Amino acid sequence: MGPRDKRPATVNSAWGDVIDTNAFGTDEFMDFIQQIGSTPYVSINLGSGTPQEAAEWLEYMTAAAPTALAKERAANGHPVPYKVGFLGLGNESWDCGGAMTPDYYVSLMKVYSRFVLNMNPAQRGKDQMLKIAVGPGTPDTEWTEAVMKAWKKHTWAWTSTASRFTGTQFPTVGHHQRIPKSLGWTTTRRLSNRRSSWMSSCASRKP
Repeated sequence: MGPRDKRPATVNSAWGDVIDTNAFGTDEFMDFIQQIGSTPYVSINLGSGTPQEAAEWLEYMTAAAPTALAKERAANGHPVPYKVGFLGLGNESWDCGGAMTPDYYVSLMKVYSRFVLNMNPAQRGKDQMLKIAVGPGTPDTEWTEAVMKAWKKHTWAWTSTASRFTGTQFPTVGHHQRIPKSLGWTTTRRLSNRRSSWMSSCASRKP
């Protein structure tokens, strides 16, 4: 964010230790999304990041009230808050995203879900941001079952304030895995980031 010549250059160890200049940052990404008429999907860092970092990033993008970060966004040329359609709660957390166990991931996911909020008042009801839980990278259903079982026993903190899960009262599971029949789904299909695909899959879930 901010002037490109003042952005920190970092080493991208996941892609050959190349230098990432961060020239294509948050505002550039959002501008690109608007130009192609798409819906933004952003993924927060559950591996080496913190809930505070993630919360401040979402505040920068979505806050309409005159907070410090909303003012910073306006100073960078974007006074109107962005709409974030999808929020990934980590990415490939079972491997390069942290080598986490399912239970450890669920513990982290609940913390981030509580504090990383969409503050855009235009995103309420049917336009709310959807949170995407990480799915596994193998056919093993252990990871998916851990996430779904945790959601079944969720408290108000999971869906507090402006940013809520889908109206189906289920978190979306990432596209790396199919939803298992053992959880009471009558059909299995690979999920995409498109709302229509997810909602049609939800329609098949047994009560």
